[in-house]
Amino acid sequence: MRHRLLILTLFLCAASAHAALRDSLYRIELVGSVLVQATSYDVAPTSLSATDRFTGSSLTGRAIWRPNHLLGIGFQTGYTTFSAEEFGENLPVQQTNAYASLRAIPLQLVLSMRAYGVEVGTGIGIYLLESIWRVNGEQRVNSTATELGVSSWIGYDIEVVDRLSFGPELHLHVLSGRGIVALGAGLRIRYDVIRY
Repeated sequence: MRHRLLILTLFLCAASAHAALRDSLYRIELVGSVLVQATSYDVAPTSLSATDRFTGSSLTGRAIWRPNHLLGIGFQTGYTTFSAEEFGENLPVQQTNAYASLRAIPLQLVLSMRAYGVEVGTGIGIYLLESIWRVNGEQRVNSTATELGVSSWIGYDIEVVDRLSFGPELHLHVLSGRGIVALGAGLRIRYDVIRY
C-alpha cells in the first residue's frame, strides 16, 4: 500500500511539474503601430503659427521581453510628426511660401503589462527632435535637439493565428519641457518572435 501511495505521489508531482513547464512561457514580442495623432502645444510653435493644435502621424515599434508573467520590459522607437504647417499670407516678404515642421524619434525604455488581450504600457527616454524650415521649396534651416519625454499606451490584441495578433491602440506622447502633448489612435500588430 505504501509503495502505491509513493508511486501515485511521484506521478502527481511529475505531472504537476510537466504542466507547470508547459504553462511557463517566456517570450520576446515585436509590436508595431501606425497612428493618426492630434498634437497640442502650450504656446504656438512659431511666431507665424496661426494655431497651437496640429494633426500628424506616428509610427511606433517596440521589442518587449516577457519573463513568464504579466510585466514585460523592452525598448521603443519610432517616427512622429508633431506639427507641419505652411505660411503664405503671414510672411513679411511677398511672393514667398514657407513650410515648417517638427518631427521626433523616441528612444525609450518601456514597461508593459498584458492580460486577457489588453496591454497597458509606459516608456521614458529621450526624443530626438528635428525642426525643418523650407522657403520656396528649398530647405533653409534644419536644427536638432534632444528632449526628455514619456509615452503611454493602451491596446487590445485580437489573435489572428498563433503568435500573430492585431488590434486598436491609443498612444500618448508628453514632452513637458517643450509643452507638447500628442494623442494618437490607430492600429497595432504584435508578433511573438521567440517563445521558450
